[in-house]
Amino acid sequence: MTLFLWLLTGASTAAAAPLAADEVPEPLRPWVDWVLHDLPQAKCPYLQGSTDARRCQWPSRLRLAISERQGGFVQRWQVHERGWVPLPGDDERWPQQVMIDDAPAVVVARGGVPGVELEPGIHELRGAFLWDSMPERLRVPPETGLLELTVADGGEAKAIASPQREADGVVWLHRKAEEGAETNRLDIVVNRRIADAIPIVVTTQVELQVSGKNREVALGEALLTGFQAMSVTSELPVRLEPDGSLRAQVRPGRWMITIDAHYDSPITALPLEAIEGPWAEEEIWVFEAHNELRRIEIDGVMAVDPQQTRLPEMWKSLPAFRVRPGETMLMNETHRGEVDRGPDRLRLDREWWLDFDGRGLTIRDLISGELHNGSRLTMSAPATLGRVSAAGKDQFITHLGEPARPGIEIRQRTLNVQAEARVPMSRALSAVDWEHDFHEVRGTLNLPPGWRLLHVVGVDEVGDSWIERWDLLEIFLVLVIAIAIARLYGAVWGLFALLTLVLSFPEWMAPRTVWLFVLAGEGLLRVLPEGRLRQVTRLYRVSMLVLLAGIVVSFAVQQFRGGLYPALEKTRRDNFGSLFFLAGGADMAPQMAAPTAVMAPPPP
Repeated sequence: MTLFLWLLTGASTAAAAPLAADEVPEPLRPWVDWVLHDLPQAKCPYLQGSTDARRCQWPSRLRLAISERQGGFVQRWQVHERGWVPLPGDDERWPQQVMIDDAPAVVVARGGVPGVELEPGIHELRGAFLWDSMPERLRVPPETGLLELTVADGGEAKAIASPQREADGVVWLHRKAEEGAETNRLDIVVNRRIADAIPIVVTTQVELQVSGKNREVALGEALLTGFQAMSVTSELPVRLEPDGSLRAQVRPGRWMITIDAHYDSPITALPLEAIEGPWAEEEIWVFEAHNELRRIEIDGVMAVDPQQTRLPEMWKSLPAFRVRPGETMLMNETHRGEVDRGPDRLRLDREWWLDFDGRGLTIRDLISGELHNGSRLTMSAPATLGRVSAAGKDQFITHLGEPARPGIEIRQRTLNVQAEARVPMSRALSAVDWEHDFHEVRGTLNLPPGWRLLHVVGVDEVGDSWIERWDLLEIFLVLVIAIAIARLYGAVWGLFALLTLVLSFPEWMAPRTVWLFVLAGEGLLRVLPEGRLRQVTRLYRVSMLVLLAGIVVSFAVQQFRGGLYPALEKTRRDNFGSLFFLAGGADMAPQMAAPTAVMAPPPP
């Protein structure tokens, strides 16, 4: 047992540290450089608290000596991967006589910032500045954390214990005389957000407005009674003391400190104790309710308009309260657990793809909306559920019940689900196939080449089908043409014409209104006596017959081609305009896909 535990401990310890080059197995060592070729930062250390961000150049203390006519700097850099490092100075105060390890260096600017290229290793950079008079400020690399500043302004050199630095790296070398009289001032604004979750989390935001000298200040207790700190985020060096108070190294400017803390057990009151030390006279608290856990009524503190406060913009949508030391926010619980949110409001957008042999359909569903009364989406037979994703992530399909029915577990109330399924073809198709009620359902049927949608029943609105293409005008034209042919050529030809027109009239490029012109010429020719008008009518009749023959030939070619090669069937409206509308069918609707059909409109 002892040996077994030792092996486990040794293995875990070895795995915690990265392998050195000499620790790589001998057969794999020739491949190390090849593997790391596209990962130049793989040898660089991580930043604290991050496994992604790496820093390949690390600066040490920057020694900066400034006098009335010139200046100089010395800084050491540790470089893990060849790269560019910034130098003190800018376009107006360019560093001169730059040396890398006592060797002259070429200074290259990037974005107006001077810098040099360094090879891996530890290097010492030196340089100088020349000016007519000492500048008021000088830019140094923001990456530099330690700065040793010496200023000789008309006298002997004087070390500046706490140089004044800005967030962008600017260092103030000296101030105007009137700035020396500026008093130390510290204004504090405290805002808190109470998130009523499990556990309850309080985010404290301390805003500091600082003027005067750089200094260290001890602030009041930032944590509420009984809370434990989770994280501290600050633009200044700060420390959270064991008693919950803050200690910060401040400098002139506006700074923000954010502290997250939690309370382990249920709580019904949040007191604000009297705070010793510099602190705000009153605080603004906002309450973020989680009604799925419990409903709370706030009492004991004064409600204020969040728009009239200095709250962060993202907090101004929450109810706000003014709290002073000695006051207590009471949280009266009116309901615990999830409340009735009403019926589910789901929307289904479905697409069907009919197989080429017509024996089955492929389904793609997009389900969106709110699911309040369940935690599972189940598909009913005879549909077979395939791939399912929620919020862009693939989900496991589980089978529950007798007989087992496929479905997915839902953990979010707001749905964004995409599902694919198969269903056998039948005369009656389910509009949803899910064991749930939907607030609105829309569907699109996609047909393969050579198929035509005859008619659909059981839906509120159909965009395109063979029967839907007929309107009163077309029915009237078919009857007029069929009756005219029956009167001119007999009942048998009239019935044949009626059958032919019914089958061909909705088709693209079918002869339509041209029949009226042909029949008009035939009728006139039978009643007109011999003479000039009869000759003109005969010429008109021949021209209409030629036009009809041309349209019939074009229509027949198109029909034969579509029958032999269904993929070549016309699927869009033609662009011949009114010319063919006068003679043939120029308003053929799409045939390859039935447009969207609304299955169920939203209730009033």
